[in-house]
This record gives sequence, C-alpha cells and structure tokens, in this order.
Amino acid sequence: MLSLKHKYLPGANQTGWSLRMLLWGPIPFGMLLFSYIVVQTAHPGLHPVGYKGLKFDKQLSSSPTGEKPQSKLWFHDRSWWGLLWSQNMERFTIHRLNNDYQTWKDTGVAADPRTDSKCDVLWDGRYLYVASHCYFKRGKLADKQSGARLYRYRYHSTEKYYQLDPGFPAVINTHASESLVLDKDSTGQLWITWPFQGHIMMNRSLDDDRSWGEPFNLPAQKNELDPETISSLIAFDGNIGVMWSDQLSNTVYFSVHPDSAHDRLWQEREVALHIPGKEMADDHIHLKTHQGMVWAVTKTSLTDPKDPLIVLLKRMPQGLWQHYTVGKVEDRQTRPILLIDKDNECLYVITSAIQNHISGVFVNKSFIHDIHFQSGPGQSLIMDYDAKIINNPSSSKHNIDWNTGLLILASDMQTCTYLHNYVTGEILAQD
Repeated sequence: MLSLKHKYLPGANQTGWSLRMLLWGPIPFGMLLFSYIVVQTAHPGLHPVGYKGLKFDKQLSSSPTGEKPQSKLWFHDRSWWGLLWSQNMERFTIHRLNNDYQTWKDTGVAADPRTDSKCDVLWDGRYLYVASHCYFKRGKLADKQSGARLYRYRYHSTEKYYQLDPGFPAVINTHASESLVLDKDSTGQLWITWPFQGHIMMNRSLDDDRSWGEPFNLPAQKNELDPETISSLIAFDGNIGVMWSDQLSNTVYFSVHPDSAHDRLWQEREVALHIPGKEMADDHIHLKTHQGMVWAVTKTSLTDPKDPLIVLLKRMPQGLWQHYTVGKVEDRQTRPILLIDKDNECLYVITSAIQNHISGVFVNKSFIHDIHFQSGPGQSLIMDYDAKIINNPSSSKHNIDWNTGLLILASDMQTCTYLHNYVTGEILAQD
C-alpha cells in the first residue's frame, strides 16, 4: 500500500504554491496521491498538485521541455539537475533542484543560447553531454551556426558545478529537425539519430567526442517515411537500438547495431508494433532499457474511444516484441514518457492529459513482472488551475531508484512557466 502525508509550505516555490510529501494514511493499491487540502467546488476530485517553477521567455519558439524522445533532467551527487531556460542569461543553463524547498537554482553554467533550440541530455557517470539542435517540424538544411551542437561538461564535486570542456560545442550535423536523441555505446562511441524529410538519419563520434563522421540514412529503414515521423535510440546490452514510426505503413520499427560491428552495419528491422488495418504509428516514442531488454512507450493514431492510444512495448532478447495498452483514446493522453524503478521493479508511464477541462500531467503504474495499468490516465502528478496547457513532461534517461526518487518537469507555453513534481524513493517503495 502507498501512503503519504501532505503539507502546504507557503513561499516554498518561485511563483506561488507548492506541496511537501511525507507519510500519511492508506491509499488504494497502485495509486499515487500528490495534493494538499483545499476548498474544492469548481473541479471536484482535481486538486492543484506539484510545484510552479521558473518563468521562461515568450520568445522561445516551442516548449522548452519538448520533444517527446528527449530528456532534460539527470541525477548526480545526491541532487537532481536540469537544463532550463535562464531569463537572466538569455540562454539554456544548468540548474540544480533544491530538494528542501523544491526550487530551481541557476548555476550560471551556459549551454545553447538559441531560442529555437531543443536538447537531449545524457549523464554517463563521467561527463554530462548536451546534444542541442534547432527545431523544425519536417527538417531542413541548416548552416554551421544553426546546425546541431554537442556540449560536454565535467563535474567538480567539491564546488558542485559543471564546467564546459575545451573544444566544445562541436558541430554534429547541419540539419534543423523536430528532435535529436543521443546515447553512448559500450565502447564509448556516441550516437545520434534524428528525422529529416522522410528519412531516419544517423551520425556517430569518431576518435573522440569532438570529431564526428558524415551523417547517413539508417540502413534498415528501406522505404521513405511520412515527413512527420520521429526516431529515438538507446544503448543496451552491447548494442545501439533505433526505433522509428512509419505512419505510411502504420508500423513502429526497431533496428539493432552491435557495438563491435561496422558503423553502417545494422540488422534487419524488427516489427515492434503493427496490427493489420490499424493505425498503430504516431510521432511519439520514448525508450528505456532494463536487464538487457528494451522498453518503449508510443502513441497510436487510432480514433475510436475504446481503441488503445498509449501503448507500452517490451522487447525480449531474441528480438520479439510484446505490447500492452496503457491508455485508450477516451483518456485523451499524449506525450508519453517511461520511467523504470529498478529497486521496486515498477514501470511508470507519464502523460499529459485533460480531465474535467483541466490540463495536467498524470502517472500510471504497473509492476514489471505483472504488467497491468489501471483504466484512465492514472493519478494526477502536476496540475494547476492557473495554467492553460501543461504539456511535454520530461525526465531522465537513467532508471530511477530509492536514492533518486521520481522527478518530472513540464511546461505551460501560454503562461511561460515551468512546473514539476518530485516523489521520494521512500514513497515509491510503499507498495
């Protein structure tokens, strides 16, 4: 059984309301409750939850917590960190979360100054990598100044800050794209993937992180795709895997590159999700790995209220895939991301959704060994009456555990506000 206690902490956040979670009486199995007691009349059953955070500039061309396959947060040295927009420095900078007050502190360590940029963040235990690209929905050619960049930072534990290494940022492609995802294989080679005008593109580092090869089309793709397709990649069990959606064939595909193989030698594509006659592909993909298996959450393009909308995918070591319904069309969920709790062997699917005309971020939970998700979007995790559209939840690439707890960052483009919520490992363990 989960149990928690809530306590309102006035002034604990940057813009007005917050909450503090401790232990309190019994909550029904599988439910996470994050709220404080308020007089509730306009929206019965829905309470403001989470923390309002920093403001960002209206000049940002799209949500600073997007895009779907990307991660903006990481955990290191007993702290959560994030790449957030700094109004003072007018660029993205590294922020540290103060756990006691649930406020973000700008460390002043700069990253991309471009207002139309998106980023994917990887902490590998030695370096912090930030892959940053200019956003363009269907992809276009970019000059050197607007191409994708790689930043690499070194952590100083005594002073608790990150420092940009010499020779960075490095240019890693000359495209503007909807998304770009980064990971590192077991040999230390970095890989990126991004969609570009109906093609899944790849590139990789060469002798060091600063030098990169020529981009190439993913060999396993075969046929040209819808221009609004999307791709993601993940390092797992001595391999790099790439997943992409093909809305023309209504299929989600996956291809594997063994770390020992030539860079352009990829295995034949696997069918991760396909049901004949059903529109099972959309441009939403988020990947994780655990115990040698690849996990993904995707979104379909189905429209019947009882059809599956959010789907969990599980890859077995032999390359066979299983799928499970997380949410239906009637639940109105979008932007799914997946977190795996390796201590408690739990899956957390995070989505944004609208319930009773209020937008928010929700969490739906299942045990790994017995995959089953409750009906509906799950328990509210971030919700605020003043926000217009809370969307694009983001978290970390790494799996969570007792020490990290669970942290989700989201944003509201109409009020230009970051929002987040944090759940301690102690609460996650109380099932």
